[in-house]
Amino acid sequence: MLRVTFSAFALVALAACSSSAAPVEPEPGELDYDIAVTRMAIAYDSTEGGMVYNPWTNEVTDREDPGMAAGVSSEVIEGGLDILCDLIDSADDESVPERWYYGAVAQRAVNGAVVASASDEFREAYGIYYLASTGRQATEDAAARQEQAAAALRGDLNGEWVELFELQTTLERQAMTVEGAQAAQGAIYGRCELDLPQEDVAGEPAQPVDPWALSPPAQPAG
Repeated sequence: MLRVTFSAFALVALAACSSSAAPVEPEPGELDYDIAVTRMAIAYDSTEGGMVYNPWTNEVTDREDPGMAAGVSSEVIEGGLDILCDLIDSADDESVPERWYYGAVAQRAVNGAVVASASDEFREAYGIYYLASTGRQATEDAAARQEQAAAALRGDLNGEWVELFELQTTLERQAMTVEGAQAAQGAIYGRCELDLPQEDVAGEPAQPVDPWALSPPAQPAG
């Protein structure tokens, strides 16, 4: 069961707040670009440390041991922000253009809103499915966990998967716009404490570049 109804989406584009202790999850159905920057920072720091960030359970796990999971600390967020801000500072069109990061943050805002709208059962199952299907935890235990999660997603959780995918589609129409790119840019520059000259304000729609996006629903079992 979704935690929000489609008639009550809080499609709010929040720009930056500077606290590193910001929450890692928005309100259900809410596009929060500042939290999206936080979630992106967690992923950067986790990858740098040889770990994997599971955006569906908001945990950092060991690549080789799915059972070793931990919550997200302020140190992880700070470390990831340092990485992200360095990347923004050195971004150029010959390598990774800065606008790439606007799309990444906008898509992560969508993902955060969808995750927050999902039931605990769906988040656990899809989180297992996500980690295993990306090949980041290719152990026998992970394969067994993926099989169980996939069965649940094709079974009792399939209806929720359909509803969450519809929510994601609706939110993407809001985020993948010029306004979404500007909200993402404002959040990044605010968190990195960078000045944003008026002439550099994003003028193109945000482009989706997020591997966290919910995949289309599988056919239900039976």
